[in-house]
Amino acid sequence: MNCPICGNVLNENDKFCINCGTPVVKPETAPAPEPEPTPVFEEPAPMPEPDPVIAPEPVKEPEPIIAPEPVTAPAPSKLDKPLTTWGYLWRMFIFALPILGLIPLFVCAFAQGINKNSKGLSRAILIGLLVVLVLAIAGVIALLCIVRDPAIVKDYLKGIFDSITTLPKN
Repeated sequence: MNCPICGNVLNENDKFCINCGTPVVKPETAPAPEPEPTPVFEEPAPMPEPDPVIAPEPVKEPEPIIAPEPVTAPAPSKLDKPLTTWGYLWRMFIFALPILGLIPLFVCAFAQGINKNSKGLSRAILIGLLVVLVLAIAGVIALLCIVRDPAIVKDYLKGIFDSITTLPKN
């Protein structure tokens, strides 16, 4: 048996052509007719009109299957390269600078054209700082709820504020 589309030789058990994937339609075998009883008297059967002969349609040549070109991954750009150990360390050093470290931290986190790994590191540090800030505020609120004497809380907060705003004496 051959495939009607591409002409590939098929096995009896094949459901699809291996070459072109066309479903195999197996010809149905007609059951053997039962013998008719012979009548005692037969009338002459009318002559059937001959069927007009229809020429079979020409078989079209299948279009050649063109394999798609393999998709190649784009070359990694400068923005996709992983951070080296030294790149990670110097970013951590710069981001750790008090107050001044916030500027490159925000630039690396939100600017365009920055390495995606550096951008991810910067955003992770910002999220960590936000979590620490929220926990500090929650701690102060908890302290205010636990200590009901406003004078103690006022002295404590005044001490913190004075330590931040005054310069050490030499």
